[in-house]
Amino acid sequence: VEYEDTNGLHVARHVFGTEPTDTQVYAFVLYDLPHLVAATLSHTQERDKERAASKVNPKRAKREAAAATREWGISTFAQDALQLELEAHKKERYVQSRNERDAEAAHQREVKRKHMKERHRGH
Repeated sequence: VEYEDTNGLHVARHVFGTEPTDTQVYAFVLYDLPHLVAATLSHTQERDKERAASKVNPKRAKREAAAATREWGISTFAQDALQLELEAHKKERYVQSRNERDAEAAHQREVKRKHMKERHRGH
């Protein structure tokens, strides 16, 4: 159902199911349509009040939208999944390279300690 008045165009939807009978449509028009229209009007008036109360400067709105985009980014679920996979792989590489560096440092310390021990013995 859509209708227009001084406040603008109002739209409401009612699902009957498959092939409603004439009596169902008639009963809807008599009993349910006025309630549906009243609910739509009250919802529209509430939304208009919210808009009037929260007018935002266009420059501020643009800054806030840009900040939200920077924070979350614009992507699909597939891109998000790929990003998470890349981050997990990056952490694995970091841990692996850190372990390799620690092992190499321990080896170098052991070689140096062995060399110093040999020098101390006079060989």
